[in-house]
Amino acid sequence: MGFDWMGNDGDIYRSLKGIANKGGYFGSVNQANFWMRCAQESGVHAGPCFSWDDSVELEPGEFFFFCEGSISANYTTQAGIQRGWGRKTRYKTWGFVVDAAGVSLIYQLYRSYNDKDGGSGPNGKRTEVIWRRDNEAVEATVAGFEAIRAEREAKIAEAKAQSKYVGEIGERIDIEGVARLVATRDGRWGTTNLYIIKTTDGNTLKYSGSNHYGEKVKIRGRFTVKQHTEYNGELQTVINRPHKVESEVLDDTND
Repeated sequence: MGFDWMGNDGDIYRSLKGIANKGGYFGSVNQANFWMRCAQESGVHAGPCFSWDDSVELEPGEFFFFCEGSISANYTTQAGIQRGWGRKTRYKTWGFVVDAAGVSLIYQLYRSYNDKDGGSGPNGKRTEVIWRRDNEAVEATVAGFEAIRAEREAKIAEAKAQSKYVGEIGERIDIEGVARLVATRDGRWGTTNLYIIKTTDGNTLKYSGSNHYGEKVKIRGRFTVKQHTEYNGELQTVINRPHKVESEVLDDTND
């Protein structure tokens, strides 16, 4: 007999509970961006709506994560199949309401066993709030995050405006800058890595090929100009045919 988390629910629980333990506010705009992205991409319930047997009401901008594990005794049938206790299985379930500022509420959630279909479902009648954030600093926190995002977007826009086309189509050019791996695709002919390279003079290059230099590297080498393109208002030079490339792995603290 033991407690087992469902999938990666244990990691989600520990992360969100950790935020709640620190007052319920995200520690940084990066953390806020991460959880907003997770909420939007993972398909969790998003307000305005009701969740968990209509016992949890979500306002616009709120998302509902629930984390669950089970306590059961396993046994092996005569056919060698692993089974649990069925209706005797006990679930422990927590619900977290997440908004733009952090974690606002934690619920203790419950299930009830249904003899008719042999499964369990949410029992909203037993839902209870077990933790609530002090919302005094919500507006200031969200405003602070928005100010940081606006500043970052302005810097990105400025950098994009500075980018110019490099070289002529078919020309061999020497480049130096910082390359970031933005995508990896496995196909019929092997793995293709897509790098965005910001040169020392502010231009943006794009390389797609089989060479893998690292997640983030300082790079120097000779390439051929393949194409001049534009992406989201930024002029980009597509390069290929790398030659005598030197790279140095950087971490996130390096520019």
